[in-house]
Order: sequence, then C-alpha cells, then structure tokens
Amino acid sequence: MLIGTSAIFFATINGLKAPAYTARSQFTRGNMATLVGVFPVAVASTVVDAKLIRCLDPKCFYILIYVLLSLTGIKLTWDGTVGRVQVH
Repeated sequence: MLIGTSAIFFATINGLKAPAYTARSQFTRGNMATLVGVFPVAVASTVVDAKLIRCLDPKCFYILIYVLLSLTGIKLTWDGTVGRVQVH
C-alpha cells in the first residue's frame, strides 16, 4: 500500500511540474536524449525491485525503508545546515 500510494503521489507531483519545465524550456534535445538513455535502466531496476520486495519479509522491508528515509533526512538536514553556515 505504501509503495503504490507513494508512486501515484510522486507521479502526480511530477506531472504537475511539467508545465513549469516547459515554460522554462527545460525539455531540450540533450535532456530528452538523457531520458531515452536512462529509461531502460529505470524500467529494469523497477522490475528487479518488484521481485526483491516480494522476497523480503514486510516487517524487514518497512524497517529498511524507514532507515533509508531517516538517513536521507539526516543527509539533507546536514547539507542544508552546512550550506547556510558557509553562505553567511
């Protein structure tokens, strides 16, 4: 449930960003070439992850996700704090 809801949420948010990127001319040939290059990797990693999730115990999966999210939050907080200190 968490993964499906998160995927739909992020797809919606990314879809809402498309007009702003279009207005700022962010969809260039170079960006589209990069997209074409990384798209197969994204699809392959999604398939591998889906198979991996089925092999994991749900409790272990949620612990892993919460640990990774916590580490990400700590890293972003660190970057924001250090960035503010160095700027001022």
